[in-house]
Amino acid sequence: MNVSFQLADATNLPFPNGYFDYASISLGLHDKEKPIRYQIISEMKRIIKQDGALILIDFQVPLPRNVWGVLARAIEFLAGGSHYQGFKDYLANGGLEDILKNNGLREECKNYLKNGLLMATKMVNG
Repeated sequence: MNVSFQLADATNLPFPNGYFDYASISLGLHDKEKPIRYQIISEMKRIIKQDGALILIDFQVPLPRNVWGVLARAIEFLAGGSHYQGFKDYLANGGLEDILKNNGLREECKNYLKNGLLMATKMVNG
């Protein structure tokens, strides 16, 4: 197996259109403002094949009212600055559900992790 890692700007990925079967991002959207989140998703959609899929893992909205939800809020608050502003924006706009609805994606399957703190979803174009 040939594996390599590249450091790249998620809003301008250095891969040709339709290059991958799948693209994924884990806990990398909740700290971005809405326009940046959408641009990242647009780039991810661009680099997957026509029948490819996006795998997204991030906070469930609303956050659960349990110890995991309280801990997540505290950590995000302590991160401060633009990170915390992005987190508040992510929650206010509906999280992954907003991304699904406003980016021409169709949910294929969904799972919840850490007692409802995280949502993992597989989305396809269409």
